[in-house]
Amino acid sequence: MNRRRALAALATAPFALLAAACGTRTEVSTAASTTSTPPTEVPTTPGITHPTGGDDVVISLTYDGGFVAPGTIFTRLPRLLITGDGSVYFEGAQIEIYPQPLLPPVLVGRISEGELQALLQGAESGGLFRNITYGPPEANVADAPNTVLVINANAATYTHDAYALGLGGEDAETDKDRHNLLEYVSLLEPIANGVPDTRSFAATRFAVRATAADEVPPADGITPNELAWPEGSGIRLADAAECQVVAASSIGMLFNEATQITRFVDNGIKYVLLVRPMLPGDLGCAAR
Repeated sequence: MNRRRALAALATAPFALLAAACGTRTEVSTAASTTSTPPTEVPTTPGITHPTGGDDVVISLTYDGGFVAPGTIFTRLPRLLITGDGSVYFEGAQIEIYPQPLLPPVLVGRISEGELQALLQGAESGGLFRNITYGPPEANVADAPNTVLVINANAATYTHDAYALGLGGEDAETDKDRHNLLEYVSLLEPIANGVPDTRSFAATRFAVRATAADEVPPADGITPNELAWPEGSGIRLADAAECQVVAASSIGMLFNEATQITRFVDNGIKYVLLVRPMLPGDLGCAAR
């Protein structure tokens, strides 16, 4: 498969045509893409092997570090996450209101196996199925994030980590490896803006970090609401100064009632929480 043709197809072709654009013929059902059942894909040629479970990460794109507000790194979610069953996770648009909801709007859609194969073939043809040590950008850039791309395929894990990727524009990436990575990432980015059959994602576990409320001044003119921390949650907020993982089943809809300045009352003490819905592959408290 010609690399540039494949990458161009990924950027412009509808999802149902991606596999054909990369040279893999598939038979696709004629069901409308608006139905809840994804099209049936029947590969007729061998593809790239990858984990197939709904909790198995195949492609992950994350922006890590950078000059950000305190707590941002703890709550940061992948820009794009694709699992073995074709589920595609991405963060939706946050509503413009203050205080904002405690939980970010996480969405999940689905692509077919043929479409996932097209993405993997694009990575392979872009030279990303290998371990690469990326040098710094030519421009002197401070406080920029790292672009982190993880691919699990062919029984191997390929992790690409490049500082300040593309901040000077595509033409500024004169290093071949950095340029190839930026080219592929730029094709993944539109997928994070929406795929078919998108719905809200309901996490089954949350990573939590608690700070005593007297250490966090309230917002001017706004009185935070207060919520009682459930006795049956399995954790105490006094023990969550760094991180604790709590099951969604043990707290019900508590987080849905909260904002980013809500005070959670546990054992008579008020806390402010940072909360991260745990997506597939999230290591919880070991993650960061």
